[in-house]
Amino acid sequence: MALQAEGVDISGCDFPLLHLLPLFRDGFDLYGGNRGPLAGDYKGYEVGDLPVSEAVHKQVLAFPGLTEPKPGVLEGYKEGFRKVTASAGRLLGEGT
Repeated sequence: MALQAEGVDISGCDFPLLHLLPLFRDGFDLYGGNRGPLAGDYKGYEVGDLPVSEAVHKQVLAFPGLTEPKPGVLEGYKEGFRKVTASAGRLLGEGT
């Protein structure tokens, strides 16, 4: 990834889509006796039920939690994004 080559600590999204977690996929008998909002006739979710969320999820970028960032790290990220977007713009014929 171009941002990583510029020193930006970034990765693809590593958290799951909520509708595909077992709770929402399979349902949950909250009160017992097949009662509750996710029991009974609850059909659950499957892959493909929320296509926009699933498509966008593949494009989400994740930064690490910077609770105590080293001096200059945020400026380095900003410069990395500037370089990558400028390069992308040149590739697309913008700003020439």
